[in-house]
Amino acid sequence: MEYNVFDFSSVNTIKISFWTLSLVLILILIGVIIWRLFFDKNPNNLITNSKNIGAIDKELDRLIDGLSKNKEFEIIYNILIKNKFSKLNYSLIPAIIIYKNRVFLISNMIKNSINDELVINDKEIWLIHNSKKKTLKEVQMHWYNEIIKMLKHDFLPDSKFKFEFIVLLKNDIRKISNNTSFMVSNSIDFIEEIEKNYEAYDELSLNDKYKLVEKLQKENLYKIKAKK
Repeated sequence: MEYNVFDFSSVNTIKISFWTLSLVLILILIGVIIWRLFFDKNPNNLITNSKNIGAIDKELDRLIDGLSKNKEFEIIYNILIKNKFSKLNYSLIPAIIIYKNRVFLISNMIKNSINDELVINDKEIWLIHNSKKKTLKEVQMHWYNEIIKMLKHDFLPDSKFKFEFIVLLKNDIRKISNNTSFMVSNSIDFIEEIEKNYEAYDELSLNDKYKLVEKLQKENLYKIKAKK
C-alpha cells in the first residue's frame, strides 16, 4: 500500500510519524541557528561573524599596510582579541599605531562625503547626509569603548604610555560636532597630524615598544600582522 504523506484527507501512523519527525528537525534547526547567532562564543565562529564585534574596511587595510613602510611608526592591525569588557567577550581592533610615547587606536574607516556632518558623543557616532541621519554600522562606539577599557586596563597601565583614539574618515568633511576627547581626522591628513602634534614628545624605549607589541601579538587570535 502506498502512502502520500501530503494527503491530509486521512490520518495514519506513518503520516503522524513523518510530520512529527519533520517538526522536531525544523525546531532543532531553528534552535541551532539562534544559538550560533546569539550564544555561541567560540572565537572561530566570531572570526567568521566579526561584524558582531567590529569591522575592518578593505580601504583601511590597504591604507595601514601602506603606512607600514614609515619607519617612525610601529603598527599592528587586524587584531581579534579576547576582551572581558565586551558583551560578546571578544573585540576586533582595526589598527594600533605607536609613535613617540603615544599609542593610537584607529577606528574603522568611515565612508563620508565632503558635504556631510559627523556627530560623535561617548555612546554614538553618525553622519548627517543630505539633512538626514545616517547610522554607521561599520563604526559603532560601543566597540571602541570596550576596546579602550581593555587597552587601558590590560595593556597600558604604565604611565609611560599615553593613549589616543582616532576616529578615521575617508574624506575631508564639512562639519564635525565632536562631544568627546577623541581625535577626528581623515585618511589623507591623519599621519601628518600625528607627526605635527606629537613630534616633540618623548620617545619610548625599544624595549617598551617591543613588550607592548609582543603582548598584543600573543593575544591576537587572527594571524599576526605587525609592521615596523
